[in-house]
Amino acid sequence: KKEEADQILERWRWVKKEVDSRDIIDFDRETKINYKKLKPNNVVEHGTVVTRVIANILEKLQSKKIVTCCGTIGCGKTTALEYIARKYRDDGWTIKWNKEFIDESFFNNVIESNTDKIFICCDNLFGSFGCQVFSDEMFDNFHFFMHSINKGENNIKVLLGIHEHVIEEISSKHSLVSQDYNAFVEMDSLSQSEALLIYITQQEKSDIKQEYIPFEDFLELNKNRSANVGAPFQTLMISAAPDVFGTRAFCNQPFQLLTEHFSELLHDNEEMFFSLFYVMCVVVFDKRQDELERGIANAIYPRLDKNTIDNYLPEFGPYIQDDGNTVEIKHDVISIALFHTFMKLSTKPWSIFLACDIRRTLGLIRPYDQRNKLHPFAVPLSRETLHEAKTFIKTKNFHNNVDIRGHPLLEHFS
Repeated sequence: KKEEADQILERWRWVKKEVDSRDIIDFDRETKINYKKLKPNNVVEHGTVVTRVIANILEKLQSKKIVTCCGTIGCGKTTALEYIARKYRDDGWTIKWNKEFIDESFFNNVIESNTDKIFICCDNLFGSFGCQVFSDEMFDNFHFFMHSINKGENNIKVLLGIHEHVIEEISSKHSLVSQDYNAFVEMDSLSQSEALLIYITQQEKSDIKQEYIPFEDFLELNKNRSANVGAPFQTLMISAAPDVFGTRAFCNQPFQLLTEHFSELLHDNEEMFFSLFYVMCVVVFDKRQDELERGIANAIYPRLDKNTIDNYLPEFGPYIQDDGNTVEIKHDVISIALFHTFMKLSTKPWSIFLACDIRRTLGLIRPYDQRNKLHPFAVPLSRETLHEAKTFIKTKNFHNNVDIRGHPLLEHFS
């Protein structure tokens, strides 16, 4: 009701002293609801919108030693982990940050430490792009580590972040952390007001100054967002390039639209595509270096040179983070879409093993199997295509770099 909206605005003015006109949303006048304000409880700290989910994680950590955050890729999991780690650091805890797996050396380092309060964060558990850990031994070790932390007298807390499609893939063979001492938090429950505030915050932090999409239009788009990709990623892309991504088609199928976009780019300007793909492969592109990593460049596009990439960087705004010295792909969803495009359209797809981190590759490539449903970001490969890669996958160098035991590729070859 209008009276209730007036009261909300009045409370907000009392807290904030002023109300930005952009925060007032004009709805259908026939409903006699003239405006609605974002919930005053949605606080922004250090550029992070403190959602109800983040508050829930902090609450769970009060009573549990181990908390696992699960959600679709792009749901804001990494942002939540970084925010909570900062809160614990400010409270005097020593932060131990790791990605993808907690191995024996990491675990021993933590256990043997004389530090009183240790807060472990492991983001993208078992894989950033897709599941890359299938070894029974590695899972047994992980369960042992978590059980030891739970039973130990050390003041240690663990916050894990894992993609939903990774959990779905491993659940048929392995369990995650026991629910007896682990609290699960679902990350995908984002309200409309939280999504809108995240969008506004991303706009304010963006180096690319674009016009706002009217808030009514944004909220309508947000209602129809994809179930496979989180809302924060979609708002990130909309704020970066609203003319391209501020559409119903993108919100319905963001990953498919990105892949189609990169496929068109490869067809129209392969030099530009491979410049962006190179940035994805090296993970961190240092603009201060005079030469490219020649082995990677030769594997994907031998004609590529440093000047070519430098010339295209200004056109990559929506897809990259640029701090002035180094450049990275803005989000894993973008990297996965680039990977898909390369694997499907390249004349030599297996050069990906020479160009891209093997663990990322193993998270995505899967043998095509009509009997088993693949995760939504997997690249299904036919028996004929896999045969071309067999020699390389069985080389000693490959196995020295990664534990491939239990991976569907080995099951296929055996």
